[in-house]
Amino acid sequence: MDMHQLVNIFCEIDDFCNELDKHCEHYMLSGPTKSKRGPVCSLSISEIMTILVMFQMSRFRDFKNFYTGFLNFYNKSCFPNLPSYERFVNLINRAIFPLTIFTQLKAGKQTGIYYIDSSCLPVCHIKRSRRHKTFDSI
Repeated sequence: MDMHQLVNIFCEIDDFCNELDKHCEHYMLSGPTKSKRGPVCSLSISEIMTILVMFQMSRFRDFKNFYTGFLNFYNKSCFPNLPSYERFVNLINRAIFPLTIFTQLKAGKQTGIYYIDSSCLPVCHIKRSRRHKTFDSI
């Protein structure tokens, strides 16, 4: 993923988060505000969402290798206040609600025409198919 694509994704997500904050402030109940316990988050919701979207666009199979290997090594300049992996996993909960809304808004139009990959998945060798528990009822 190049820097231009990363900046475009972040700007789109950040604009969305700003609009969502304005919209939510309008409908929020006012009441006594308590100070939150624990460390202050060094990443914004937009940055957390951008990292999660980057992972989905990458070719990494698991998030831990993506975060500790790729993000910490190659994109440290883009995210200078990057917390540890364990802390980031805890911060993901803050971004679930806005990320869900963002993905629903960016989803393509539902046409009713969908494709399913029906390629053959080898379960066992054909010689052992009669003994395999998957084929018992066939």
